[in-house]
Amino acid sequence: MKSTTGKITLGIGILLVVGFLFRSSLWGAYIDTTMGHLLDTPVSEQRKNTSFTIAPGSSVGAIANQLSQAGLIQSDELFVRYVEKNNLSSLLQSGKFILSPNMTTPTIVGYLTGSITPDQVSITIPEGYTVRELAAFLEEKGLASEKETLACVDGDCDFSAFTFLPTQTADMHFQHSYLEGYLFPDTYYIDKDTFQVEGLLDRMLENFRQRVVLGLANQLADSKYTLSEIIIMASILEKESRPRDGRDVVAGLLWKRIENNVQLATDATNRYIKDNPKDDIYMKELLSSNPYNTRKQKGLTPSAISNPGLSSITAAFTPKDSPYWYYLHAGDGQIYFSSTEAEHERTKNTYLR
Repeated sequence: MKSTTGKITLGIGILLVVGFLFRSSLWGAYIDTTMGHLLDTPVSEQRKNTSFTIAPGSSVGAIANQLSQAGLIQSDELFVRYVEKNNLSSLLQSGKFILSPNMTTPTIVGYLTGSITPDQVSITIPEGYTVRELAAFLEEKGLASEKETLACVDGDCDFSAFTFLPTQTADMHFQHSYLEGYLFPDTYYIDKDTFQVEGLLDRMLENFRQRVVLGLANQLADSKYTLSEIIIMASILEKESRPRDGRDVVAGLLWKRIENNVQLATDATNRYIKDNPKDDIYMKELLSSNPYNTRKQKGLTPSAISNPGLSSITAAFTPKDSPYWYYLHAGDGQIYFSSTEAEHERTKNTYLR
């Protein structure tokens, strides 16, 4: 007599496997449906360019985590599932990308794999540009009008998240002067089709946070000067210290003047408030009581007068001691230092004829 126990056990096993596969199929379909909805839903409707960098050798999971932390995707798990399901892992590229939270996950993957190529261009913001010069530069590049840029920095845009920015005060010459000094000069990659002034300024401020506030945190903690004082001094150095190899000496000289209650007497601070900074400085301007006239007023100006590069900021942190109290930029491109006023006058007579 044949036993039926084995047949029954086998049948039950088959039913369990079939049931499991059926439930798995339903669950997979549910996940795919949910995933499809989330993948096609951007994190935000706001178009805001974000610089995103993938280091060579980064895993799919690491990239997903970076994107999630940057607020660019709904879920790192769904990102990984999408990439792996579509066999795209090996196509993810390293490098710098310009992304936005209004992009869907498939669109972001398209950028990261190179299947979507944005109209990206690089723009290099020179060291020492003022906000007004930056506004003119963006108009020249066909990205935004001067009026649009100045309106953004004068109040149309919100930069309150950057808590290192100084408070606007009544003695600042321009409404936007509080932003002066903190827009970090660098090369930025932008997409002309999605360009927004606020997005670029956000990136410049974030660059300042990373390079200065965080990158120079130890020097800031050890300095006897505040961040605001350092940046104001660095902005003056950026405009005053040419050639560059005399920057640390000029820094030491200017700090010494401040500490000894002597006017800075720099032309660059007067030029900052002129309608055309390249115009000559007239005697009535040198006699005025405006707080940017450092030939009459003592101490630092109420705001920075340019957006300095890292070298000028570093020089402001690390001034070089010297016996000098005066310096002169001559027509031959050199900078001449003097220890006394009489020596300085002789230098002027020699090189400014």
